[in-house]
Amino acid sequence: QDYFNFKFTGNAQLDTAQKKYGATSLLLDGANDYIRNTLNQSELAFGTAALTVELHVRPTAAALSGTATLIDTRAAGATEVALRLYLQAGQIRLNVNGSDLVNSGATTLSADTWYHLAVTRSNSGQLKFWKNGVLDSTHTAGTNMDTHDSVDLRIGRSGDGTKDMAGRMDDIIINNG
Repeated sequence: QDYFNFKFTGNAQLDTAQKKYGATSLLLDGANDYIRNTLNQSELAFGTAALTVELHVRPTAAALSGTATLIDTRAAGATEVALRLYLQAGQIRLNVNGSDLVNSGATTLSADTWYHLAVTRSNSGQLKFWKNGVLDSTHTAGTNMDTHDSVDLRIGRSGDGTKDMAGRMDDIIINNG
């Protein structure tokens, strides 16, 4: 069930030209466009329980040259106990409380190619990063990701209003528990 009420900002749009599944994908041009939920969501208080975050992403070259945010649950980009999934020079990274807990290491993405990305955390706290169904890296820590209920979930932009994503995203799933 979809608990979120998303607001499209800037030129963010569902577009039919490229898609992984269904009829559309989210198109972001990297210039002040993103989507966010407009309701305060206690479902984003991940805590230390199991969780899965997955999506299909097709970055442009612009998204691979610097920092591009895929998903951010931080307030105003602050260093806090919250989840941020992003690209840094083509590497995929999961950041919590200002620290990259899982990254793709030497693996980098290529422009204009679809990738399935997933981060899972077990009840024991083990984080696993998956790319196209293949385990890429792991990190064991009982990291709390207890995002505040008043924080918006942003897709395509960081909480501080920067680091916009250029490319496409499809089939975004966040499963808490």
